[in-house]
Amino acid sequence: MRRFELRADFLFTSAGYWPDMIYGYDAPIDGLHRKTGTRVQMAKRWYSVSVLSNFEKKIAEQIRTTAEEQGLSEQIDEVLVPTEEVIEVRRGKKVTTERRFMPGYVLVHMEMSDQGYHLINSINRVTGFLGPQGRPMPMRDAEVQAILGRVQEGEEAPRTLIHFEIGEKVKVADGPFEDFDGMIEEVDDDNQRLKVSVSIFGRETPVELEYTQVIKQT
Repeated sequence: MRRFELRADFLFTSAGYWPDMIYGYDAPIDGLHRKTGTRVQMAKRWYSVSVLSNFEKKIAEQIRTTAEEQGLSEQIDEVLVPTEEVIEVRRGKKVTTERRFMPGYVLVHMEMSDQGYHLINSINRVTGFLGPQGRPMPMRDAEVQAILGRVQEGEEAPRTLIHFEIGEKVKVADGPFEDFDGMIEEVDDDNQRLKVSVSIFGRETPVELEYTQVIKQT
């Protein structure tokens, strides 16, 4: 997984954005040095953009396309809809699906400028940058790493979307004890395993099963 170095806090005025913490009084406005007028390479940061739910992927694609059309692909170089692969159990069968874990948000890795700011806010169904009074606030490094880590973990080892409780009745749906009824004695959420007591020849016997091997009884 790539790691991103996030530097400087961008401040906002009616004239634009500039990292005074790095450049001091001569900090650039909209990427241009205030005295010389030459372009200054500003650090790219991750920003969270609020959008209408269920339109995240369409909006992300619109941002990419519009940035390319307006020649801003270097300023806006990544657009991410945070998703993870999860396993759902349907009728005892494992089904892998993709789920958004930050519905209503799109993450944008960009060099903040007036052009980029207005480009993103002009996209249909975008409600604005996340930040105080609508001013873009760069995400913290820890937040970014946690989100990117969760995306990668979901790709490598999808989570099972199901919750079990001790004392809950289940039916075994897979393995040598298929169709046996049982009761949950222990729950191991970390490893997604259960200890289930099933009746074998009239005797209660504890067996270890994976989450995906049982169905909840209604």
